[in-house]
Amino acid sequence: MTRVLALLCLLFAGSAAAAECPVRPPPAEGVASDIVLSLDPDTLWRPRGAEVRFIVTSRSGGVSVSKVQVCFGWSNPGVPESAVNQLVGSTQVRSVPTDNGAVEYGAILPTLKPVPWGEWWPWRVLRPNNFVYTGGFVVPVADMVVAVTLASGQTVVTSARVGVTSVTVGWVVVLASMGMFWGTLATIANKRRMSGRNLLLRVVSTPDGYASLSQFQVLLWTNVVGLCAVYVITLSGNLIPISVGTLTLLGIASGSALVARLPQSGDGAGETQDTPGPPISPEWADMLIPNRRTGDIDITRVQMLAFTLISAAFVLVKVIVDYEIPEIPMNFLLLMGISNGVYIGGLRLPSQNKGSGP
Repeated sequence: MTRVLALLCLLFAGSAAAAECPVRPPPAEGVASDIVLSLDPDTLWRPRGAEVRFIVTSRSGGVSVSKVQVCFGWSNPGVPESAVNQLVGSTQVRSVPTDNGAVEYGAILPTLKPVPWGEWWPWRVLRPNNFVYTGGFVVPVADMVVAVTLASGQTVVTSARVGVTSVTVGWVVVLASMGMFWGTLATIANKRRMSGRNLLLRVVSTPDGYASLSQFQVLLWTNVVGLCAVYVITLSGNLIPISVGTLTLLGIASGSALVARLPQSGDGAGETQDTPGPPISPEWADMLIPNRRTGDIDITRVQMLAFTLISAAFVLVKVIVDYEIPEIPMNFLLLMGISNGVYIGGLRLPSQNKGSGP
């Protein structure tokens, strides 16, 4: 009984929210006002539950806004509003000041009902319908209706179109991209004829057969940043910029791998030495133990690996939650720089016993 009452409350709340939405303006008539609604280029496409950002400006100069209401409904031109394309109010609308002094608003895209005959992609192409799609009929389009109440009390209703993407499709694209990437690496690894069964260890191994921590870090960040970019681009429909902090992390990892391969004084070799005898298979322990004969764990490697995994997890969680590649806090960049610097410093110490790869 309690669940039934709760469901009825939710249905009533949804109907009330829809009833409160303004009348959808005809797209061909425009707006009889100088109010301009500008969508953020990074949020032209958004999945359900994500935030669509926009700016309200005026052609005549400054604009004083007292209230903003946002509703979404499937774009279905020429068809009267029904249960399918009915406007649904955003669950949250917030304002965020921008660097240029303008006020940017963010509205959560609600869970809209499925587009009729639109779940299966071929139906969108073959079956005639009045719903709007973009991206090769992959992304359905919703009308974002915004009611702007000015400080004078006047209310102006305007609209824009937003593509509604699917998180499921985003993951499918990511998995397909990952399969292509690792399939290519598997082909290259097989041509190298490197011993070992683990593909990842074979890819990050040195010529003498030891797993390299620095090369593992480069491969990890390449996968994290690359796949996150594919995921976000699929959901946003835009070639979004990768944050400076993320590029810095890639630079730190790549720089450490390059420095680690420089010859060390006194031995004429880089991080690795040729090991006589039968071929050696790379092992996970090689990343923390520089010498298999002694079996001593290098604490600088432990620190570098731990901080790398923490930073990578931070980026992944932010992308999954916010659907955007995050700005990396300066503390994280300093943390990675210090850990990589300590790791490289340990490699260059002349007293180190060099019996394996990096």
